[in-house]
Amino acid sequence: MGKLVIDGNSIYEIDEECVRKKEIQKEKQQKEKTNNKKNGKRRFISF
Repeated sequence: MGKLVIDGNSIYEIDEECVRKKEIQKEKQQKEKTNNKKNGKRRFISF
């Protein structure tokens, strides 16, 4: 069971496994950015 958050009359359940996966993914992206800066690589994203 995840964490429960009570906000007024609303109750939410936080999926802790999902939060951990997102944190790991964010850490990997930050490491990749720092590695790219060290190596002089840049990524260009077009919208």
